[in-house]
Amino acid sequence: MKSYRKKGSALVLILIVFSVLSILGMALISLAASNYKYRVVKGEVKKILYASEAGIDESYKIISSVVEKAINYGNEKVDIFTKTEMDKEIKKEKKREDEKKKVLNGDESFIDEEFDKSNPGSEYIKVKDDGDFDTDALVREQKAQFNISFNEYVIKNLIKENSNPYVLNGVYNYKLEDKNPKVVVKNGGSLKFIDLGINEKKEHTLNVELESTFINKNGMKKVISAQYEIITPEYKQIYSVDINRIKIPNMVWSKAIAVDGNMYVEEGNLNVGEESKLADIYVKGKDEEDIQKGEHIKNNGIIFQSQGSTVNILGNVMTNQDFLLSKKTTCTVNGSIYGKNVKVGKNDDTLRLEANGSILTVNNSGTVYTSDDLELNSNASKIHIKGNFYGIDDGSWINKEEDGLSNKSSAIIINSDDLGNLDENSQLSIGGQTIISGVGFIGGIKDPISNLLTEYKTGESIAIKGNYIAYTGAFDEKKLIGDGKKMAKVDFKYFDPLTLVWKFKDDATLGELRNQPLTSDYKSRYFKTYYEQYKGENQLKLNGITLGKRVNATGAVVSDGKIIPQNTPIEETELKTAKSEFNRMVNNMGILTKNEVYPRSPDNTFGKGEAINGIYNYKVNIDKLKDQDKPNGETLIYIKKDFNNYELDFNSNDYASVRKGIIIVNGDLTIKGNIDFTGSIIVSGDLKIIGSKDNTINIKYDKDNVRNLIKNYYNVFEGVFVNDNNDNDESVYDIKLNSNYGLDVNKDKLINNKDLVKLKNWKIN
Repeated sequence: MKSYRKKGSALVLILIVFSVLSILGMALISLAASNYKYRVVKGEVKKILYASEAGIDESYKIISSVVEKAINYGNEKVDIFTKTEMDKEIKKEKKREDEKKKVLNGDESFIDEEFDKSNPGSEYIKVKDDGDFDTDALVREQKAQFNISFNEYVIKNLIKENSNPYVLNGVYNYKLEDKNPKVVVKNGGSLKFIDLGINEKKEHTLNVELESTFINKNGMKKVISAQYEIITPEYKQIYSVDINRIKIPNMVWSKAIAVDGNMYVEEGNLNVGEESKLADIYVKGKDEEDIQKGEHIKNNGIIFQSQGSTVNILGNVMTNQDFLLSKKTTCTVNGSIYGKNVKVGKNDDTLRLEANGSILTVNNSGTVYTSDDLELNSNASKIHIKGNFYGIDDGSWINKEEDGLSNKSSAIIINSDDLGNLDENSQLSIGGQTIISGVGFIGGIKDPISNLLTEYKTGESIAIKGNYIAYTGAFDEKKLIGDGKKMAKVDFKYFDPLTLVWKFKDDATLGELRNQPLTSDYKSRYFKTYYEQYKGENQLKLNGITLGKRVNATGAVVSDGKIIPQNTPIEETELKTAKSEFNRMVNNMGILTKNEVYPRSPDNTFGKGEAINGIYNYKVNIDKLKDQDKPNGETLIYIKKDFNNYELDFNSNDYASVRKGIIIVNGDLTIKGNIDFTGSIIVSGDLKIIGSKDNTINIKYDKDNVRNLIKNYYNVFEGVFVNDNNDNDESVYDIKLNSNYGLDVNKDKLINNKDLVKLKNWKIN
């Protein structure tokens, strides 16, 4: 009996142990599930918080639009009032003059006092002894009329008619899960402007109380409330009398250089802009259509090819094609660069590098945007971007059959043979944020079946010449640990002359990855695994590159001698913002668009005839051009209408004294000589700049000067600059102000809409 009792107690002990282990196991499983559920919920909460906040931000656009229209409405009402009152007084004064003429002819019946009683004129305008108008009362009444009209328009148009609950009268473009945030106006039934009486200014304000709610498909909800304060602007910020306004689109002539073709600097040093007056360069560049027409151009965009030259640009540079430095050019940009590719150095047809490289420095405030690649293609070359770099092309907008092409995937490409940390080596540094949306490709290989040239998509967002060797190496699974063992379970594919890793094996342990091609994510891990297994032999190039602390990339990056596989994922909103900025500057010449569609065809500088509703927008109407070529002292208005090749030599006697002006050429233009020019150069074809080795080309820009030239020569420029602002938010106009009644325009108090709508009391409910 004793032995049986011992066996029974052992069984009980085993059951107790297994019970405890089961309870612990269930607790761990429950904890893991709870932790996973918490992370999912946390992510969802963040998304719907942003969606709800977007409702408040979108409301600002709607309110600002109403305010802008209310300003125009108020101005129109005051225009009518002012013209009516001025016409009354002018009619009275003309009649007075007629009556006085009768006195000169012997009729003595005219008496000033009696005349004024029977001809009251305007109650707001008096004629002073010197004959000038006293309009103080008129100005006071203008302000009152403007306030009434502005406030009436806002109250009438801010809230959507018959809405219940009250909502703003506008469209919310932001969507998440195909739903807009729901924004209601809490005080929509009691909106009114309040007279604050601040500093004798009697400032009128209106508070709009908003509540933005977003509920996702799982029923999770976030509510944000805020107030926007609308301030009635002080009238006379624009003008105070009847005015003839001529609207002149300025997106072309606000640039120092605007070119539809390519721009080449072939000789001499170049300075563009000044510290106090920045000058922008816009070059559309020849595109694929030009090449298909048989005009094959090796380098498109902005090409600096003056041997050993120095280039200083104080302003922004924009091109739909390439920004290229070659022949040992040292370039400093105090602004941002926007281009398809930004290239330092170039390869010739045999892929040999330039012996001597170039240097590109983009100073602190500048950012480099590329829709394709940032390239370092020559030895002894350097790229130093002290601000941010955004490679924005992730291939998401291209056709599926084109997906994976190298020119549809932004990356940083290093083809220099001497990349390293020594001063004489080629180097790349980025001080601010780095966003790289794509990866590099291996080119010059053939598909053995079709025998056609093809490309191999790598896992590197910073692709360095020679590092392709990483995709040729096979790994010993025994030397790998954890998830890294997958990197040994791969098959290779032959691309003449390379055998490259291609897909995961047909191995059941790989689960969903079995038989699947390696994505850029896994290729970036493969790249890192190669480095770790083959240290000391077939060494990868890792030195000479320094990135800032914030890096977001699709593939592996190299910085400070280290490899980081796929870096922090790119935030969709950040990428959208960068694409929108690129679209605005490159495809719209700086106009802020209502609908951020990316990509779109760039605007042409020149159009053809009156067909302004054609495929392309454009800024200059060729049919309205009038040939001009008459220097007037230092000023030159140079216009050539017929498409041709033109040469403008600033060393010639005719143009030697020219220092400022406007140049518009329909065709190709070569400017040469000792160039020191302030103004706007607008060309429909290619622009070539040829200075001299001993001199620096100076191209500067002064908006006031160009504006005045357009006004002073308005008979020459009438109809030339086309209004293409129908689809955009920002005004692209400069306004020519002419008073019919001799009153001064107050130019010192222009209305800034940003000062009229202010956010306050923002909170999460």
